[in-house]
Amino acid sequence: MRRRAAALWGACLLCIACAARAEYAPGCLMEPPEEVRDHIESHFSAYTLEDYCEIEETPEGDFGFALLTAGEERMLVGYHERDGKMTYGLKSHGAVMQGKEEAWFDVPQAGKIVYEADGTSVLLDGLSFWVTRLDDAGESYQKSICYHWEDGGFKLTCYWDMAQFAGTVNVSDGELHFVNVLEGWDFGKVYGTVQRNLRHVNYEALPKTIEEARKEITLEPDLPQGGQLEAKSVKFTGGKKYPVYTGPGEAYARSGNGKGLVSTNDWIQVFGQAGDYILIQYDISAERYRFGWIEASALPRGERVERLALGTQERTLTRACVLTDDPLISGAALCTLKAGDTVIELSSLGEGWAYVEVEKEGARYCGFVPADAWAQ
Repeated sequence: MRRRAAALWGACLLCIACAARAEYAPGCLMEPPEEVRDHIESHFSAYTLEDYCEIEETPEGDFGFALLTAGEERMLVGYHERDGKMTYGLKSHGAVMQGKEEAWFDVPQAGKIVYEADGTSVLLDGLSFWVTRLDDAGESYQKSICYHWEDGGFKLTCYWDMAQFAGTVNVSDGELHFVNVLEGWDFGKVYGTVQRNLRHVNYEALPKTIEEARKEITLEPDLPQGGQLEAKSVKFTGGKKYPVYTGPGEAYARSGNGKGLVSTNDWIQVFGQAGDYILIQYDISAERYRFGWIEASALPRGERVERLALGTQERTLTRACVLTDDPLISGAALCTLKAGDTVIELSSLGEGWAYVEVEKEGARYCGFVPADAWAQ
């Protein structure tokens, strides 16, 4: 296979203007071992092997990655060396850019810093690998994404799409930094969460401009203390959407006036499971969050959450209030309740909110009311 060290270095010069000139290992790309070829031929016979690389001497040993293509579809397949042989570990379409245009791997040489400026650095060493794709004309390096070994796995560390932003998006936990150091431009930072785990990244869904990032991403909120509902952050597979209901099942009204969907490209907090559904919180925008229920089958493989212990105590409201699925940010109303209405107390969020179930005008809802909405 052709070696692409010089090609990616040219792309880096165009996009991030390295503070310390990186040299790419002259043999970092290689022919895959026999066991990898056999696995590809037996399990992915419809695909063509486009490129292969290996990342050596991580704290958990050596890893291999193959790029496979079928028409305009591209897939990343990962392997982990065990007992001297590469064994299959993962496959992902989202982790790499799609399209019929040529793509390839590059692996930087160990110990090289490719970008460092304004207190922000992206370390692209021998534990990193790039995937870069040409543009539609096959002439320039339009799209690229980089993963680096971090905290026990490969994490998204930077990416670009030159058709939308002439620079690089540097990624860390809770932050995207938009820069083009070659031209002396620092476009700024956006604080928010995107998928970083290699298994769950979706390149196509990542915000490509700072304006897009400001509209789409936020940070997970801190929950009020003292209530029964406690959150667990779960990294869902990126690029998917699931219908959201106000209660645990289709017998309840669907959120968002019947159109509620959660995208897995941002943070999702999970509070527990009831039946075949899980209670989650996610953001719609910077000004609007939502609690709701989605099918438990949406959880990533191997992820487990606790069963929710929901109450059954009937309460009679002593004052009018709104039922909301967003107690922390907007207080947006699902419906309006009046004094004398009966609700079922299910749980609590902090000391100020009760989580209840109610039937109103023929529809069933779960949501939050002030904890003092009935006599204590």
